[in-house]
Amino acid sequence: MNLSIRRRFRCAMFDETLHAMSSLLDPQIGLVVTIDGRFDEKLLERALRLSLDTEPHLGCRFVPGWWRAYWERMENLKNDSFFDVQSTSDPTRDLTDFLAEPLDCFEGPQVSALLLRSDTDTLCLKVSHFATDAWGVKQYSYLLASIYRTLTFSPDFVPEPNLRGSRSLRQISSCFSVGGHLRIIRRGFRDIASTLISEPPFTLPAKTAEPSRRTYVIRRIPPEKYAEILLSIKPLSATTNDYIMALLLRGLYHFDKAKDSLSLGLVVTADLRKYLPNNWESALCNLSGWVFPNIGTSPGKSIQDTCRLVTKAMNRLKADYIGLGSFPMIALINKSVPLAWTKKVFEKVTAQALAQGKIAPSFTNMGRIDDDKLNFGSVKVKEAFLLPPIVKPPYWAAGLSGFKNSLTLSSGFCTSGIEIDHVERLFDFVFKEMPKEKS
Repeated sequence: MNLSIRRRFRCAMFDETLHAMSSLLDPQIGLVVTIDGRFDEKLLERALRLSLDTEPHLGCRFVPGWWRAYWERMENLKNDSFFDVQSTSDPTRDLTDFLAEPLDCFEGPQVSALLLRSDTDTLCLKVSHFATDAWGVKQYSYLLASIYRTLTFSPDFVPEPNLRGSRSLRQISSCFSVGGHLRIIRRGFRDIASTLISEPPFTLPAKTAEPSRRTYVIRRIPPEKYAEILLSIKPLSATTNDYIMALLLRGLYHFDKAKDSLSLGLVVTADLRKYLPNNWESALCNLSGWVFPNIGTSPGKSIQDTCRLVTKAMNRLKADYIGLGSFPMIALINKSVPLAWTKKVFEKVTAQALAQGKIAPSFTNMGRIDDDKLNFGSVKVKEAFLLPPIVKPPYWAAGLSGFKNSLTLSSGFCTSGIEIDHVERLFDFVFKEMPKEKS
């Protein structure tokens, strides 16, 4: 263990929030990197080990105390605890099996890697959501690539541990005046009102069950299809995010449109780093919030109609402290209530809300993976995508990521509660509604 690294670290508030939410999802985010050729296995193993010192909390176990949680450094970070190599004739099957298996954040470390060797190499990473969000997973992959690249010409390279970067939400709150904080509280009341007033949401048929038989459905949107999407949304002044949300909402509606009294809403993540100055530097952490767009009970006649409704709803949220509404209440609870109590209350409240069908499905846009930063040197990356956390039944969620000129749409769920055929049918509908490629 690097002697300059403390044995214990205080957990950030959002780390504890995600622990309280772990009855709803497996707290991990996946990343898949396929290359042309081969990694140097020993070099990759060394780079992975060094990365756990560079961002020190990644080399820790998560310890949820009764009052507050903390990170505790592992004394012996054995390579077999975070890295494995496997030959395969079916990389898709094996990467799905690996990424669907829960990461043990309580034993640590907060990263687990599998190198799949077939005609080419595929690197699969699982990163703890207690430790960071999707933005942080991308930053971690760039860090890993940078260490690997440097080791190829400087085998004795040891990066400096990031001991000064903040992981606290205070780096967000400090950006606002007193008036800004009051408006954030107002945003919180509006979020509560929007979730209480709306009708129960459309979602996939599901049943309450043990979170077993975890799996992913993964669909790639190729460059030519993505190019058509960009052309189709330009006259609508919509974003790609708006368009994919509109497709999912139309899919959920058409899956069971007989229930016309339900509402078309999603729980959507928002990256809070938009509020930070450009010269901000930090450690890997969770800086994402939630918003609750709802477009009513009808998606309109066409995908263009639905996209206009989504764009209008999202623009209204973007103009009013998007993503920040939950945090005044979270901060109050964090300061005054033991973590063990918070977790139990959250479990009971969400279980009841899910049983009554009151929680909308979730969508998270994890953003674009920067191919310039995902640079392993002589090892060229062919494809990369992120996978969202697997949610537990009866909840359902989807995620989106981008790489170069393609997108990847994915969903992680438990087939004990949701039939895989239902997710496949929904994604089939989504792809059918996309603009046709020009011949």
